[in-house]
Amino acid sequence: MHDLGKALSPKDNLPHHYGHENAGLPVLEKLCQRLRVPNTYKILATHVMQYHTHCHKAMELRAGTLTDLLATLGTHKQNNQFAEFLLACEADAKGRTGFENRPYPQAERLRAAAKAISAVDISSVLTGDLQGGLIGEAIRRLRIKAVADVINAEQAL
Repeated sequence: MHDLGKALSPKDNLPHHYGHENAGLPVLEKLCQRLRVPNTYKILATHVMQYHTHCHKAMELRAGTLTDLLATLGTHKQNNQFAEFLLACEADAKGRTGFENRPYPQAERLRAAAKAISAVDISSVLTGDLQGGLIGEAIRRLRIKAVADVINAEQAL
């Protein structure tokens, strides 16, 4: 379902499918309504459709972008579908002939980043003097630093 938007690509752009990730969202929405897809599956399908390209490019993304992606995927929440998201993205990457046995380090990068984010101690921000949106921004900065540390550690190997 993640590539439904490719069917909407203008013929003069083929074989490229620019923006297919978001183009397919209305089609996915209608399909989920018509088939009465449970909300948890619909959310997972939406995330895979919108962000599978981000996952494939995880080794190129900056710490801030990775942090925002993981926040959007809700990796910090209980009962998230992060493992399923990574599985779908890896299946997409390995779904072409000749790619079946290639490594997919992007999944491990995202797992390590999510683990680093979950280990961030935000208590000092919550008990500090910040108010409103400044609290969220301070937490985001701490999480970005944790993800940057993961990236830097990987690059040092």
